[in-house]
Amino acid sequence: MAARKRKTKKLIPILLLLLFLTALGWFGYRWLALRKAKFTTYPEFGIPMPNEYEIHGIDVSRYQHIIAWEEVQKMQVSHIKIGFAFIKATEGIGNMDPQFPRNWRRAKSTNVVRGAYHFLLLRKMENYRLKTLSNV
Repeated sequence: MAARKRKTKKLIPILLLLLFLTALGWFGYRWLALRKAKFTTYPEFGIPMPNEYEIHGIDVSRYQHIIAWEEVQKMQVSHIKIGFAFIKATEGIGNMDPQFPRNWRRAKSTNVVRGAYHFLLLRKMENYRLKTLSNV
């Protein structure tokens, strides 16, 4: 009888710990799920847009071809409006995006807030450095 009581006394803290860890895991999962951004796909934009963000923007390069910046400036669906554009200027070493001058100029003329970026793959940069250093 005494051995049974000792086993029960040892089992209670283990069960309480398991219950606590289960509850902690469940609350942690719910907390993470609530923090995760929620998206809605609007056909007018063609991509999922985060619901709770106050500002939205686009990233453009030569792959989007000719952009109608007047339309970008007007783009608004429900409470979502395009507020800025990141425009690809260069890629790698010395490769300028052929659409950059036009996109930069037209974005400014339509009052779209703009920023330029340089696209670089580090492995290509490393290859360039190795070729350059091997010539020294």
